[in-house]
Amino acid sequence: MKLLKEETERLTKLKDSQYTAYKNLRDHHKELKTVFSNVDKILRNNKIIHSEKKVSHCRTIKNFL
Repeated sequence: MKLLKEETERLTKLKDSQYTAYKNLRDHHKELKTVFSNVDKILRNNKIIHSEKKVSHCRTIKNFL
């Protein structure tokens, strides 16, 4: 009976440590997704701004000619 109790305790500790590691990795993954999303938004906005500047510049040149 003592062996079963010890095995149960060992397995419970293992389960708890693995779950803690899983939670940490899950939280890290969530942070990475947030960072990726933010970078994507910034790059998308910069691309739009750059495109608008390019169109504006082309219009200015056409008006000049």
